[in-house]
Amino acid sequence: MESEIQILNDLFFRKNDYNLFFKKMIKIIDNWIVNVKIISNLKLDDIIILQKFEQISSFKFEGVLELPGQHLHMSTGALFYQFERLHAKISRILPKIIKSNKKIYVAKKIKFQLNSGRIIEGVVEQISQQQIKSESRTLLFLRYLSTIMKSNTEARKRAIFSNYHIPLLVPLSNQYRLIMGNKSSATLDEICSLHLKNKFKLNKIFNYYYKNVQTVNTNGETNENDNNNKNNNNNNNMKMEMDTSTIKNNKELFLSIQKKYFPKTILRNFLISFLKNFDEYWDYIKLLTSNIASLSHLNYILNNHFPLLEIMKIQLKDAHFSFVGARFSIERKIQPKIVPFRLTSNFQKVISNQNVFANYLSIISMPLANEKNLFKLKGYLDLLIRDDIVSLATFNNTPSSNSQGISVDFSQFNDAVEKNVNLIISNIESISPKIDNIKNNKCVNEKVYELIEKATNIENLIQFNPIFCAWF
Repeated sequence: MESEIQILNDLFFRKNDYNLFFKKMIKIIDNWIVNVKIISNLKLDDIIILQKFEQISSFKFEGVLELPGQHLHMSTGALFYQFERLHAKISRILPKIIKSNKKIYVAKKIKFQLNSGRIIEGVVEQISQQQIKSESRTLLFLRYLSTIMKSNTEARKRAIFSNYHIPLLVPLSNQYRLIMGNKSSATLDEICSLHLKNKFKLNKIFNYYYKNVQTVNTNGETNENDNNNKNNNNNNNMKMEMDTSTIKNNKELFLSIQKKYFPKTILRNFLISFLKNFDEYWDYIKLLTSNIASLSHLNYILNNHFPLLEIMKIQLKDAHFSFVGARFSIERKIQPKIVPFRLTSNFQKVISNQNVFANYLSIISMPLANEKNLFKLKGYLDLLIRDDIVSLATFNNTPSSNSQGISVDFSQFNDAVEKNVNLIISNIESISPKIDNIKNNKCVNEKVYELIEKATNIENLIQFNPIFCAWF
């Protein structure tokens, strides 16, 4: 664990390679297998839900306090409230559901104290008796789990922390919803099996959910997948996967499912990163995206057929899919559009006032065969190094260092991307010889050189280069 913490510390101070961090971070998350432990205290209706991280012995959970007395507000935040304190003991954790006036509440406050002395608090909303009956105990646990993902103010002030928000699962009324940030949301059925199960390995929770929750499942993929599981006599695993042939062979069924459950006009643009198998999957992608407006379908594509995108974060904004990354139209094979947004150093203010969540996890491969593109790479990497204001509203060839932000010219680069997809793909395959060109190029500054030096290899640097910042 110590080595992972060191990697996180290095990233916190922007001293290390992003790709190395991503690998280590996913490794840590993979070890966080979450179980639900149900304890019957007085009656079966009096449920105390405890969170247990089986493979992290340094976490300790104690105590229950705070009585409910009002309709409570659900606070949202990030699990990664302090990268350098992931190994800290949680000395106090306060989950409890009690019955009062025929209503069931979760404890008003969730509080835990790090061994550094820092206290993190969160609050949760009311749970009705009807919800208790309709939701599984697992979902109640998910509600609680989302509550303890409360990031503190200090962490939020650093954009580097808030770039990695974990989607929070919260049942609202009878609609299971995914909370990302303050307001953006999507239904649980659209997202949980794909977005969280694949990313954070909450296998046992979601297996339990799909085996026990007696609610109408509006997720077309899940229904399709359940049929596959039955045919394969594999109900125990509850796999949430469909292979390419299943989709292609059941196009009409697939389209009928999405037309029945989802509106036709939400999905207007689709983010496509340049992968080695880009051409192979393009026809399949067009099939899936031609009429589909489902976040779950979109996540299915990203998670199962673009493995490099499995740490991509997705959010909804004004009923449109919002990505941080290059923007592509599904009508044309490649049509990047850069949309301006602003990330200020006072990230707390951005979150509360603009509902903007910067996420630099777009995975874009860049052609590095000529000096112009190397120069642009320098500008993009400069964006990563800055700590104050990043502005992509206007672009010039020379990145500025004034307090108003950084400017980079995307126009020529966009043209190059559109015309040279195959070159980009081939460059990924044969990128090693270009390392010396990058190092020897005068337009690459010392910071870029240092970052390239620390990268395990140039391919990884390119694949995990969080440089394109755009909103749908």
